[in-house]
Order: sequence, then structure tokens, then C-alpha cells
Amino acid sequence: MPFTNFFLDYVPMYAKFRTVASILVIAEFTIPLLAMMALKKIVDEPEILTEKIKYVYASFGLTAGFCLLFAIMPGVFFPDFVSVQETQALQQLPQEYISPIMSNLTDIRKGIFTSDCWRSFWIILIGSALLMLFKMKKLGKEYMIAGIAVLCLVDMWMVNKRYLYDDMFVDKAQRDTPQQMTETDKIICRDKALDYRVLNL
Repeated sequence: MPFTNFFLDYVPMYAKFRTVASILVIAEFTIPLLAMMALKKIVDEPEILTEKIKYVYASFGLTAGFCLLFAIMPGVFFPDFVSVQETQALQQLPQEYISPIMSNLTDIRKGIFTSDCWRSFWIILIGSALLMLFKMKKLGKEYMIAGIAVLCLVDMWMVNKRYLYDDMFVDKAQRDTPQQMTETDKIICRDKALDYRVLNL
């Protein structure tokens, strides 16, 4: 990619990263920073919302509009939720397994995609509403900032719970108890050959 090549060639020490995905850290840091700077500017100069209202509407229309379109019609914009590489890898499986796997992958990914689009749409809508209420002087700056902070917290909580969910927290006694061997495990352990393989079905 030209963008990645630019950073590899011209940004000092970037080529020393273990993975080029490390550039995402830049976005994760700068986007919230720019948002906080914009929010401070709005609080310090409330009239800027009136002066730049057309840009506010344009930003809302673009971001919320795209999220709404993607949520309502995901198949129109993204007809294929399985990559070419994954499709090629699946060709190694028996033919009768390929179609159900492809169908399940598509359904799961489409569901995740549309739910994220709806979540983003509502967050943008509520955040914009808080700004408009502040602009119309129906909401104080403290409540507006608190509302946006709560909105960000809810957003992060919903995403983080996918990776750090309740079932991951167990009692110490349960954690320290070794997993009991099943009959299948015992059968597998009987064969000491180094080339012994098991197909997990």
C-alpha cells in the first residue's frame, strides 16, 4: 500500500515496528485528542456552533447517514463478507461443508457489521443532540460534557465487553482446578506416535 510504504520510507523508526498495524495507535491517540480539542473550543466559544452550523450538519449527515445506510442495506454496499483468501482456504474442505460454513460466516459477519452501524448511528445522533441542546442554551456546558463522557464510556463498554466478558471472571478455586480428562482425551493419549493427528469435528 502506498500509505504504508510512505511511513516505512520516511517516518523515522517506523520500519522497526513488529507489525505495520502499529500505525493504528496513531489514530487511536490523535482522533480522541482532536475531538477533545474541538469540544474545548466549543465550550470556550459557544458561538462557534452557530457560525459553523453548516459544517456541523454536514458532519452529522455524512457520518450518521452512512451508518444508517450501511445498517439498513449492508448487502448493497458490501455484497461479500468472506474474503477471497478465506474462500480459497475453504476449498480444501469437502464440498458439503463449504456452503454451510460460507453461509454461517456471512450471517455472523453481517450481523456484527449491522449492529455496529446501528450503535454508531445512535451514538452520533445522541452526541449531536447534546451539542444542539448546548447551542440552544437548554443544556449547561457541565451537563453537555458529562453526557458526552457517559456516551463515550457506554460505547467503549459495549465494545470491550466483546473481548472481556463476564464468563472470563471465575472464582480462584475454579481457576486453579485442573480440567478433567475426557474419554476422548484418554484415547488420544494412548497413541505415542509423533505423527499422530486428530481431526477436531
